[in-house]
Amino acid sequence: MIVPGTRFGSYEIVGALGAGGMGEVYRARDTKLHRDVAIKVLPKMFAADPDRLARFEREAQSLAALNHTNIAQVYGQVELPAEAGSHSVALVMELVEGEDLSQRIARGTIPLDEALSIAKQIAEALEAAHERGIIHRDLKPANIKVRDDGTVKVLDFGLAKAIEISAPDAKVGATAVMNSPTFTSPAVTEMGVILGTAAYMSPEQARGKAVDRRADVWAFGVVLYEMLSGVRPFDGETMTDALSAIISREPDWKALPADAGRSVGPLLRRCLEKDPRKRLQAIGEARIALEAPFAPPAPGAVRQGGINAPVVAALVVGALSLGALAGWAVTFGRQRQPTTVPARLSLPIAPADSLTGGFVLSPDGSQVAFIGQLAGRNQIFIRRMDRDEASALSGTEGASVVGPAFSPDGRWLVFTATGTLKKVPADGGPVAILAQTSAGGNSRPAWGPDDTIVFSNTARGLSRVAASGGEPQVLTTPDLKGGEMAHEMPWFLLDGKTLLFDVRRSTSSSNSGSTMIVALTLATGDRRALFPGMVLGFVGENQLIIARDNSVLSLPFDTNRLAATGEPTAPLPGVVNAQPIMFSTVPLFTVARNGTMVFLPSRAGEGDHPMMIIDRSGTSTRMAVPPHRYSDPRVSPDGQRLAVHVFEEGRDNWIVDLRRGSFMRLTFDVGEDETPIWSPDGKWVFWTSTRGNVNRAIYRKASDGSGAEQMVWSGDSHVHVGGIT
Repeated sequence: MIVPGTRFGSYEIVGALGAGGMGEVYRARDTKLHRDVAIKVLPKMFAADPDRLARFEREAQSLAALNHTNIAQVYGQVELPAEAGSHSVALVMELVEGEDLSQRIARGTIPLDEALSIAKQIAEALEAAHERGIIHRDLKPANIKVRDDGTVKVLDFGLAKAIEISAPDAKVGATAVMNSPTFTSPAVTEMGVILGTAAYMSPEQARGKAVDRRADVWAFGVVLYEMLSGVRPFDGETMTDALSAIISREPDWKALPADAGRSVGPLLRRCLEKDPRKRLQAIGEARIALEAPFAPPAPGAVRQGGINAPVVAALVVGALSLGALAGWAVTFGRQRQPTTVPARLSLPIAPADSLTGGFVLSPDGSQVAFIGQLAGRNQIFIRRMDRDEASALSGTEGASVVGPAFSPDGRWLVFTATGTLKKVPADGGPVAILAQTSAGGNSRPAWGPDDTIVFSNTARGLSRVAASGGEPQVLTTPDLKGGEMAHEMPWFLLDGKTLLFDVRRSTSSSNSGSTMIVALTLATGDRRALFPGMVLGFVGENQLIIARDNSVLSLPFDTNRLAATGEPTAPLPGVVNAQPIMFSTVPLFTVARNGTMVFLPSRAGEGDHPMMIIDRSGTSTRMAVPPHRYSDPRVSPDGQRLAVHVFEEGRDNWIVDLRRGSFMRLTFDVGEDETPIWSPDGKWVFWTSTRGNVNRAIYRKASDGSGAEQMVWSGDSHVHVGGIT
């Protein structure tokens, strides 16, 4: 402790203000400028580490350049006199009077209006810092001051980075926690490392990965949730409990007050996405949302969609209902940021028992057609936005899960079923057969403005047929020798002269290197490759909606030059890219020309499952491995290892050491590797895969990961290896 009256330079210590993971804080008097300041004396470990001191000085210079109303100003740094003990360096900072946010929350939940005002100022502070390349890394209520006049000041920007251990000296555990907020742990305090409050760490921090500004977005969401509910969304008695909650559990959304859940619930869900790629990508998006008036509509009200005020609708499968979210503008010509707060309404899919496949909006956005199940069989249902429930279309039983497509005038639907292309009036009527299609029905057809329909043919290419029927014309054929698997998801440009479609080189819908958007000039047959690693979702007048990796984005597009006119914008909120269903890829979003979007909302960790071991008595034990989208688990003959397919990691096969809980990736090809099985002696793992020019083959590799893969069988049929004798 530094005693009051101690002087160094123009500063005189008045008294102690507190102590924490980042050091001791004192009130001091600046005798030259006649103002009170805060002196933050950094931990003793700095004195013996010149490299860390030098790095801290560089970071302090960056922090001093931050000048924003909602950021506590760093004035500079000073060296302390000998009477300060083994301390050697301190920061001179703006003294912010008032209580910190943790003290305010301790008194009870914060009313919505007040919480939103505080949150907006926090977002503005973070945005200003992020624009200068500074990440807070330690955002929590204790680092947020609220003055009596309501002004918010965020403290300790970048200090976690400034004092972290340099790479040569860092151990794995220390690196993980130094990327995280302050949590004191005996295991690391012996090294002199300060860790923070685990409850505010992002999942990537909890896993020890590198962080970027999206970690601050997560912490912002945690703080906003805590202000509104009075409890932390992720907590536990120990640090391990808290980290486990962050990685594997969802917040209790019911803990939010009803008005807060309706107004800011969608924003909080985006901030607290466990996958940083799906999370809100910039805190400025949160600021814009918070600046809008929060006025949820009356129950059952529908906001009218259009280019100036479009509606975003969400299919909520778990509740067997269709919901609507208004607030993300899909304007065809430019991408607008959210200007209103999302609002929900119920649109039941009854009488369907469940949603089992794709869905599509009519061009004017007035109705949505979807594949549902009734009495155990798929068929098409149509739901008009001005009616109370959906209607089943007779004669569409057995419709492919990829879903139907509307005619340009919205009066007809075209779909595939049992290897045939069919059409049916949208308001019900006789079904007409148009042509033979790919038996798998692997792609939704497209109905062009010239009244022709493009569909997947039996060779997995594309053909065209008149909407009135007739002899189909082959448009494309996959180049199997060049590695092409199929041509899918055709879309007409508005003039009907050019067709855009996806070329798929692998059945792995999650692998961005396996797809290409291609343009076909119908009059000449000329093809032009446009965008690798993207999947087409919608073609507008001056805009494409595309899927890349697991995000859905808007891409400005010149339909005359067939070229992008800008970069893809930030992902649309909570929209799922696509989902494989019965060996077909079903986009889980659809867009109408008036700006309406219907989509299946994503949820953090959705599809992830813990790994469980069940013994012969039926007792289940959770394995010490993180949840993932696992499938096809096979235990080795000696019971010590597990071969498993991991969906989101490139659709590859992995080996899990059941004793240590460690992972080893076994396969690395862009093809889909699945159904791993063990040889009887446990030395080999066999699996089926799509590789290069082969539709389906069986491979093997040494189970310890050594050596090269070996193809042991190939063929044209869709097979899976089931066992070895």
